[in-house]
Amino acid sequence: MSKTLVKLKLAGTDEFIIDVREVSLPKLKTLHMNDVSFADESGAAFGKLVSGCHVLEELVMVKMTWDFCGACSVSNPTLKRLIIYCEYDEENPESVSLDTPSLVYLELTDTVAAKYPKMNLDSLVEASVGIRMTPGQVFRGRDLVNRHYGYKLRKDVSATDFLMGISHVKILYLSSQALEVLTFCCKEIPVFNNLIHLTIETDQDVDWESLPNLLKNCPNLETLVFQGLHYGDTNQCFDEGYRFKDTNECFVKGADRCVCKPWLGTPSWLSSSPVKKLKVLKFGEITTYKDDMDKQSDLINHFVETMPNLEEVVIYYDTPFDSDLEIVSNGFQQLEKVASTRCKIQVVSDNISFSTTVHSTSATSGLVFFKNTFPCLDVSHQCLAFSASHRGGRSGSDRYPLPHEIFVSKTLVRLKLGEGHDVTFSADVEDVFLPKLKILDIDSVVFEEEGVGFARLLSGCPVLEELVLTNMGWENWEFCSVSVTTLKRLTIFLDDFDENPMSVWFDTPNLEYLEYSDNIAREYPKVNFSSLVEAHIGLRLSEDQSADADFSEEDGYFSEEYEEEKEMVGNATNFLLGLCNVQILYLSAKTLEVCTFCCEATPVFNNLIQLTIESNDESGWDSLPALLPNCPILETLIFKGLVHKSTDGCGNMCLCKPLKNPSCLSSSAVKVLKIILSVDIDDEGMEMEQIMHFLEKMPRIEQLVVYFNISYDPSVFDLSKKLQSIPRIASPKCNFQVISPNLSLSSTLPSTLSKKWSAPPNEEYSWFLKALT
Repeated sequence: MSKTLVKLKLAGTDEFIIDVREVSLPKLKTLHMNDVSFADESGAAFGKLVSGCHVLEELVMVKMTWDFCGACSVSNPTLKRLIIYCEYDEENPESVSLDTPSLVYLELTDTVAAKYPKMNLDSLVEASVGIRMTPGQVFRGRDLVNRHYGYKLRKDVSATDFLMGISHVKILYLSSQALEVLTFCCKEIPVFNNLIHLTIETDQDVDWESLPNLLKNCPNLETLVFQGLHYGDTNQCFDEGYRFKDTNECFVKGADRCVCKPWLGTPSWLSSSPVKKLKVLKFGEITTYKDDMDKQSDLINHFVETMPNLEEVVIYYDTPFDSDLEIVSNGFQQLEKVASTRCKIQVVSDNISFSTTVHSTSATSGLVFFKNTFPCLDVSHQCLAFSASHRGGRSGSDRYPLPHEIFVSKTLVRLKLGEGHDVTFSADVEDVFLPKLKILDIDSVVFEEEGVGFARLLSGCPVLEELVLTNMGWENWEFCSVSVTTLKRLTIFLDDFDENPMSVWFDTPNLEYLEYSDNIAREYPKVNFSSLVEAHIGLRLSEDQSADADFSEEDGYFSEEYEEEKEMVGNATNFLLGLCNVQILYLSAKTLEVCTFCCEATPVFNNLIQLTIESNDESGWDSLPALLPNCPILETLIFKGLVHKSTDGCGNMCLCKPLKNPSCLSSSAVKVLKIILSVDIDDEGMEMEQIMHFLEKMPRIEQLVVYFNISYDPSVFDLSKKLQSIPRIASPKCNFQVISPNLSLSSTLPSTLSKKWSAPPNEEYSWFLKALT
């Protein structure tokens, strides 16, 4: 009966048994239950729990055992998202009702119920349906078909009412098992007047008996997606050598089509199809001896030859060899006719992304291919990627020059290059002009002209908004300049090499988001981040610099007994000055070392409102006493761990050394302090002592939130008790929250409460306490 709980998650390795009495959760919006059982198995207890959540918007139920309930009803007028995943498939639930008039999104994976008395899903937009029959029901249904008795509708279960309930949906996903439920457990397939996007998962053991009637009842369907092109061969129409017969001997008695070739005999449902876009995922995936590439290609050819409204066919073929893509693409040139007067076919591979755009000029003249040395991809709404790391016939030492045609595309919007160590941006690429390119992702590409070639590439992208650079290898370049006036997002990740880049320039006046992980450069001549809002910095020292820094610490440069100026091992001052307008800043533990040993003076961050500090036992907090006072409007301070290296330089920030000077914390403007503990509080209580130190020294804190990443454990409550027993708190009013993310249960504990911990009243939390025992 919590009045403040917003999100609740109940989960565990063992089953939770919940005894529901009174339930009132007036602010709960998200309820997540995993492997939970109810003492009352009638379904009434579950219904009481859901009905007691008056503003519930999301309900997730995993491994629920409602198969044994007499009736299960999800009834809530405010629910918008419902996810149900049940593993048990030996029994059918007796009755399932969904009375959720505001539901927008549904995922249902469960054994088909005997009946669905009430299905109120009038607002449903998207549904992912994975209902299935029991193994016994599947065997009996397929056995009758194999023995030529036809498709017998089951009488013990029915999915008709459920399908009627989701008939208003706009986006629908059907698993292969759900497709079989439509065949054996549905008297009549409803009309889906609003459906515009349909995805069908296929399986070699499930035939397509229900597809003709389903597609005929989707009058406004625009996009049809097949996950694979497998289908059941229930009549076993192949010879002793498991070669498919070309004859139609396996026509089901009384039906108008062949099971092993499902398109034969049923052209009508395709010829009247309104589908404009056909997608085939996992093309070429061979699952059994009954599957082959020709079979899948024949089916696509049949679609193209039969469906008159097709405008685009996209085939996703996961292969590391471009020769495979060429063979598949060339196969479509053999078509004698095409139903659509204008149909575009694309064959796309994720590994190489070698693709071909195919246009048909008429309904009878076949397909005309337009192909260059490097095939052009229609990228008005798609990306182009190129990687030679898996190209067949090339050794790892070979370099593959990127084709010139890539860099003069007038339509390319997104371009990804690399993911290997043998792709080269050649010096022969003289012209670069990509007038519509907005996203550029470069991974492990070798630039023959180093910084000059890289600058030429960027200068040819006049509207670039996002740039991702991975393992560029620019530590050996004379310079590297990222100069793009339109850039809004920049991500740089370079491996930890022994060398420091020589010179790195940033001239990105419109940049809003930055991720930068690299060894500190020897110099930063220009850093223009005037529009920067958020930055995640992972700068680090090289091995030599780290050794020099360790020597400096051992020699006492940061001890109060030594007044001499510290010796810097690098210089990141200009880079840090360039960040001074940022509002949200994340600093890794190694970046704290850079701030300590490579910064002449800590800049003032006048706009910074949120700061995240990562800590580990190898890096000290020496730079924090200077950093925090230079954040005059900082509101939120986040620590990812409190364990750090004990040094002389962080004495007034923590309890590593006795305090002699006033703490930098006493002038802090921070109002919200968040601490993420990745492990249990240690035996020595260092983390607890550090938390107490913060509370005793920071006068403006209004809220302390401690995230504890363990499931229910007395430690969570022990920590709350210890926080309330702190004898002296600097802030006159401070709220404590201790959150266990696995349970998503939080408790707000004002400091004015009794210093003695009192457990939640049994009369209010009895159902929750029983769930934990």
